[in-house]
Amino acid sequence: MADRRVNWLLVAKCGWLSANVTILLMGLGSCLNDPYCVPGYALLTFVYLLSFPASTLFLVFNSLMLSLGLFFDGPPISHYVFLGLGSLVVGYVQWFRVVPALLGKPRITVLSLNQMSSDKKGCTEPTGQAGLIESQIQPFDETGCTPLERVINQK
Repeated sequence: MADRRVNWLLVAKCGWLSANVTILLMGLGSCLNDPYCVPGYALLTFVYLLSFPASTLFLVFNSLMLSLGLFFDGPPISHYVFLGLGSLVVGYVQWFRVVPALLGKPRITVLSLNQMSSDKKGCTEPTGQAGLIESQIQPFDETGCTPLERVINQK
């Protein structure tokens, strides 16, 4: 029987991307044939909303660069495409790279005092093991690694 689990992250990515591209293409309309056509800038509002915080920073940065004279303003069609694709790119990076990295599962570093390691990665020789009681947690494993060395060598 086929696997029926749905990859919801892939569904969200495809939906978000297709919504943005559809809005951009609707704003272009028939401007690809007419060089003097003015694209629908009102539809860019929805692209900005779909990638909200990052698109605002992109617009502020773009305005700042235009006022400093570092960017040149072009025809309306290329300006529309630049604003739309720029917002799409910063929104994608924001929602599907930065946010998952910030909300990722944090790993807790434990010393694993009750776990003995069997790999040999250059640990020091065990010293002072002669008088230890077997029921206590051993400070060294059979390779001579301390708990801290086991955690460092684990990564």
